[in-house]
Amino acid sequence: MAGLGELAAFGTAAGWSLSSYVHGMVSRMVGARSVTLLRLPYQTVLLALVCLALGVETPMEPESVFYLFLSGFAGVSLCDFMLYHAMTIIGPQTAILLLSLSSSFTALIGFLFLNEALSAQTVAGIATATLGVFWVVSERAGSTLLPGQETPKGRQLAFGVALSLGGAVALALSFIFLKMGLRGGVPPLWAAFIRTVAAAVLLWGTGLFLGWSTKAVRDVRAQPKVFWMLLGVSAFSAGGMWLSSVAMSLIPTGVAATLIGLQPILVAVVGAVWCRRMPSWRVITGTMIAFCGTALVCLR
Repeated sequence: MAGLGELAAFGTAAGWSLSSYVHGMVSRMVGARSVTLLRLPYQTVLLALVCLALGVETPMEPESVFYLFLSGFAGVSLCDFMLYHAMTIIGPQTAILLLSLSSSFTALIGFLFLNEALSAQTVAGIATATLGVFWVVSERAGSTLLPGQETPKGRQLAFGVALSLGGAVALALSFIFLKMGLRGGVPPLWAAFIRTVAAAVLLWGTGLFLGWSTKAVRDVRAQPKVFWMLLGVSAFSAGGMWLSSVAMSLIPTGVAATLIGLQPILVAVVGAVWCRRMPSWRVITGTMIAFCGTALVCLR
């Protein structure tokens, strides 16, 4: 039966699905780059308050902190930046479709470098869940591009695809680095906090140097509701960071990444509920396929 690790991974997918949907709406208002910067302070402060409230203590070995910083850079800074940039070129649906390959990359890297054995049933579950995700996010019935966005062609299309694949590899490496950092005995909550701090320092440092931070602050002042929207969804973003660390500390990275990779499915469900629109049969079928794969993974 599914244990705490599997439930934490699924909880991560659920939390990030809701936060991604809200971040997508805010991106239309202020741009993806500003959202990438603005959401991090909320998560950092919230996780810091939870750490203080729970009084979690940890030895904080330098090697573990180093790997967690790498995880934050790869997964929260590099992956998100590449993903949001890809969305502005090839559209969110195609970008997320390619990003979903991260679970396969994670399983492969974990097998090669962490000596994580995967049973035939687990491999079949990962393949089935990935197939279900592909089936849903590749649906062409609805809009696959942002409002006013032109269909990419040639080098522009190739660049957008390359960004998404780069984001998938970055996310996979982030999970591997997280797993390595957790081996030093760092509690999952502190791991989530360290990863978020690393991403915030790197992105805001870059933003200050390139002028992105000034624009992000100006965007919030021009549209105050952006502040409240990001504040309201910050608990789901930060909670997903925490739960992903819990999942990685308890189960193989490939399994955790597969369950977290159900996020596109749940985004489609959130969108259907939010817009009060019945999902298509393709979405329903893909969801059933994905959860059958999830069942194979969890019942291994």
